[in-house]
This record gives sequence, structure tokens and C-alpha cells, in this order.
Amino acid sequence: MKLRLPPLDVHPTAVVSPAAKIGEGASIGPHCTVEPGALIGAKTVLMAGCYVGVQASVGEGCLLYPRAVLSERCVIGERCIVHAGAVIGADGFGFVFSAGRYHKVPQVGKVVVGDDVEIGANTTIDRATTDSTRIGDATKIDNLVQIGHNVVIGRHCIIAAQVGISGSTELEDYVTIGGQAGIIDHARLCKGAQVGAQSGVTKSWPAAATVFGTPAGPLALFKRLNAYVLRLPKLFDRTKELERRTEELEGSAERGPAAGTHGAVERD
Repeated sequence: MKLRLPPLDVHPTAVVSPAAKIGEGASIGPHCTVEPGALIGAKTVLMAGCYVGVQASVGEGCLLYPRAVLSERCVIGERCIVHAGAVIGADGFGFVFSAGRYHKVPQVGKVVVGDDVEIGANTTIDRATTDSTRIGDATKIDNLVQIGHNVVIGRHCIIAAQVGISGSTELEDYVTIGGQAGIIDHARLCKGAQVGAQSGVTKSWPAAATVFGTPAGPLALFKRLNAYVLRLPKLFDRTKELERRTEELEGSAERGPAAGTHGAVERD
């Protein structure tokens, strides 16, 4: 079924700054807001309720679904798809504890998204504290993913739903992250690494590593440990039986020789 897009025009309810630049053939849907200095590329579609901040940029041929947010100075490349409710460029989670309270560290960087990227519904990508949070070309990000400040994600990565990536982590090209996995800050996953679903990555891993579990370790080791865990009930039962037999033997030794040998009569 062909997707029905809004007419190639600016809807009367949209609020578009005269200082924004709208490319030829772009469509700005109902109740969208495009701030001063923003750039909307040719043939890009903003569906209802989208927000594009001051000096933000959306490249040519993009599609932003309803209520997608692109904050100030953030950049989206060409032919990207951003699904409903995604927020690109919220402040990074940066605080300093002093004098008994937390103080906010200004987040003055931005987010730069490459070409042919797809970002799932309600996914959030935080702006950098300084410099840029970066998403490489052709990377695909599922729904409900959290990407922290100053994260760098390479080209052609796959990130499944509900993944959390902490600040200043780096994913090189062709990295795959399974659903609900979490990655600690400042970790580095080298080219082609794979992280299993619900894993907790607590350190960096080399190219083509496949890791699983919490804390994440080599997949072969995880399978071996899991096999041992599945055998624990039988091992427990066997241990209890050995303890019972040991107690019986120790009790017999404490009672002395068997009763049938007591009172034996010597014969001439």
C-alpha cells in the first residue's frame, strides 16, 4: 500500500518563520513549527505537529512522522526517516554534585545524523555536551532507544528496541545491538561486533566480537556457563543425596561394630 503523504505545500496552521528556508517541493503539515534559520530540504515531508528548532537542518527527501522533534542546531542528512515522537537533540544527562546538590552542566553541542538513517518511534538522541553526537550513514535505529550525549555510531549499524547507550560510547561500522541491551559509558565496540539481547556491556570489545549476558562476555563462554546453570538443580539433588549417605556412614562408625558380632562365644 502506498503511503499517503500531505500535499506538497505549507499547511495554513503551520508556523514557519520567514527566516527559515524551505526547499522546493517540501511539505509542512498541520501544526508544525519551523524556527528561524532552520533549513528544510527539497521534497522533505514534515507530518502533523513536527518541530524543527532554530538553525536546525533537515536534508532532501526526508520523512518526519507526526510529533518528531529536531532541536536547535541539530542536523539530519538526506533520505532519512524519523518516526513519531522521536526527539533528536534533547539535552545530554550531565550534572555535577556540589554543595549538597546536583548542578546542570550546559549541553552546548548538537546531533548530526547522516544520510539514509531511520530512527524509530519515541527514540531519543541527546545532544553532545560539546562537539556532536553522531549517527553514521544508513544506520537503523528501532523504537524506544536511548542514545546518550557524545555517542558516536558508525555506518550501517543496527540497534534494536529499548537499547540504552551511555554517553561517550563509540560504535564502529556494522555493529549490531540486540533488544534491551545496555552499554556503559566510554565503551568502544569495534567493527562488526554483535551484542545479544538484554546484555550488559561493561567494557570495550574488539572487531567482530559476539558477546552475551551481564556482564557481557564471549558468546561461547556464556553458552557454557548457561549449560552449567541449567544443571544446577540436578547437582543440588545429587549433593543432598551424598550428604545423606555420608551422615549415615558417619553415624554407623560412631556406633561401633554391627550388633550381630557382640557377645560371640569362643569354642574350644
